[in-house]
Amino acid sequence: MFPFLPDTGMRQSGQEIEETLGPSLLWYLVPFFFGILGGIVAYVAVKDRDEGMAFGLLVFGLIWTVVEVILYYAAVAYYLNILF
Repeated sequence: MFPFLPDTGMRQSGQEIEETLGPSLLWYLVPFFFGILGGIVAYVAVKDRDEGMAFGLLVFGLIWTVVEVILYYAAVAYYLNILF
């Protein structure tokens, strides 16, 4: 209908509008910055559109939280080893 406008991922069929695109990969930044809490928030936000990606966000938040804790304790141990 409007060939020069960008594709928004929305298609109109009769009276209903259906979404053709899934959630953006930028959702992975939420658990990256906020850990498991961000994973839970991203899961709740994405679960209705893509259940597989929502579960991946939750798992990524959990794994990233564990990695952050390990790196934190490794950095503290290294720092204390230099002082003493």
